[in-house]
Amino acid sequence: MSSSERFGYEWEKYSKIDPNYYQQFTKWIAPLTEADFRDASVLDAGCGMGRNSYWANKWGAREIVAFDCDKRSVAAAKRNLEGLAGVSVEFNNLYDLQYENRFDIAMSIGVIHHLENPQLAIINLIRATKPGGQVVIWVYGLEDNEGLIRCVNFLRKKFTSRLPVSLVHFIAYLLSIPLWLWIKIWPDRSPYFQQLSKFKFYHIHSIVFDQLIPRIANYWTQEEALALFSGQKDITNLNVYRVNNNSWTVIGQKALIESSSSSIKNIEKSTAVVSNFEAWNNRMAIKYNPDHYHHSRNPFIHFISYLRTRAIIKFLNIRPKDEVLDLGCGTGHMILHIKSGRVTGVDLSHYLLNIAREKLAGREATLIYGNVEDLPSVVKSKTYDKILSSEVIEHIKTPEKMIEQITLVAKPESLIVITFPYENLLNKIKSILHRFGLLQLLFKGIPTKMTDEWHLRFMDIKTFKKIIDGRLRILKIKKVPFSFLPIHYIVLCQKI
Repeated sequence: MSSSERFGYEWEKYSKIDPNYYQQFTKWIAPLTEADFRDASVLDAGCGMGRNSYWANKWGAREIVAFDCDKRSVAAAKRNLEGLAGVSVEFNNLYDLQYENRFDIAMSIGVIHHLENPQLAIINLIRATKPGGQVVIWVYGLEDNEGLIRCVNFLRKKFTSRLPVSLVHFIAYLLSIPLWLWIKIWPDRSPYFQQLSKFKFYHIHSIVFDQLIPRIANYWTQEEALALFSGQKDITNLNVYRVNNNSWTVIGQKALIESSSSSIKNIEKSTAVVSNFEAWNNRMAIKYNPDHYHHSRNPFIHFISYLRTRAIIKFLNIRPKDEVLDLGCGTGHMILHIKSGRVTGVDLSHYLLNIAREKLAGREATLIYGNVEDLPSVVKSKTYDKILSSEVIEHIKTPEKMIEQITLVAKPESLIVITFPYENLLNKIKSILHRFGLLQLLFKGIPTKMTDEWHLRFMDIKTFKKIIDGRLRILKIKKVPFSFLPIHYIVLCQKI
């Protein structure tokens, strides 16, 4: 029995559309969002029982062609997608795909790593995509998972991939029951296990079962995931994104048809510059997800995060009728701690906004994709009583532009809180700890210098005063964790 037939057994048995699949879908295709799918033609290659096509349709895709190479999977997908406008389900496979220049988005989620010839599948996906369209794949990752992967691969290669699939389904209970109990009783801080802790048991069991049945399962490094597109001259703007610290989403754009018009070329060039910064920012957001800091198990980091959050809330003093603006809202950490007022959050990372939407489900908060250096018109259309920008100013290209935008939307009496790390002091502390071999021991995974990564500049109070000069005046300054150890500054301002 081939891997596709074994997966057919899975999708026949687990054919129900679970609302949690939406959360998985948004992570697998990020940084693409609903706006990218709206009125788009979409190819879902290796659709399984149709769960990703289902959400693409709900996002307003004009046309979806979903296919799989197992008849039971196709039958399940047809049942789930029946009656949805513009959706068709086919029996097909990635090796024989004949579409050419047809789709705005060609996606293959969780399929490529199970193939004997992944490069041929990539070639066919690219050919099926329109010039200017997006090719999206999600594949298993190797980094930070080596120990678990060794165990799973040993079981799969030596035993479970060779056993009757119905027997493997029973054996999977022996692993999924303790896993389910573990994540319910001792929730792990990793983003993947936090996600699993919200799933029902049958969903956990299906995931364990899914890992044990395939004949082929590749776990790739970041470089190997990118190398799947090597030699493909039709692909530009190729980017890889970390998902849940255990997998990769790779997205590339099919090159536009050459034009002799210099004006068109100039427009394309300027668009590429913008998208490159946004793509870089999103890669950094995935690599340094702020929630890893906010929910750190390290007691010192947790203590600092608590003090910083408490100081921000105290400075803002938000009342029930206040209009609140959170610039660079990230995963919605501060919005979650704001208990009153009408809150609007703005961020330039689709990945972080998707996490925030999930985290703030049921809360009255508006989340908007946008650049804090040039706020969306819907944000600039009104003024705000309280404005917050926490740990953002060091990440942006031109901080003065953000301050200018703040003054545009602030009232004369508005309270404005801006926070930033004291980079020089942080680097000195890290350097001392690194010299004695303590940095990675005490703060595992922390980079020696964030200005080598996501931070674009050193920040201190002197630099901050220059940035706000003539626009904002400082009312109060809080140093966290202590006045003699100012790792972070929380600054309360008002418009001049």
